[in-house]
Amino acid sequence: MKLQKRMFDLIAEWRASELKKKDFLVGTNISQSKFDYWLKKYLSFSSGTNGAAFPAEQKDFTQIGLPQISVEIKLTKIIELKTASGIELTIFEKC
Repeated sequence: MKLQKRMFDLIAEWRASELKKKDFLVGTNISQSKFDYWLKKYLSFSSGTNGAAFPAEQKDFTQIGLPQISVEIKLTKIIELKTASGIELTIFEKC
């Protein structure tokens, strides 16, 4: 977890610096591919796709809930395509 915090802090520092990634990494002993790996993880954490909390500098974020609205819409399938590779595409029409 220490490495993750260190990398996330470094990414936050880079984002605040407005430098190009290449310029920012000079003298850090971190390759751009390693930095990109951690940037992807950082963005994943930031968007909440893995269920984790936001990184440290996002403490002021407040999540709000929205009420569920139940709306019934009747849909009719008008086109269904299945490719040999297994991709399926279905197009519906609202009735």
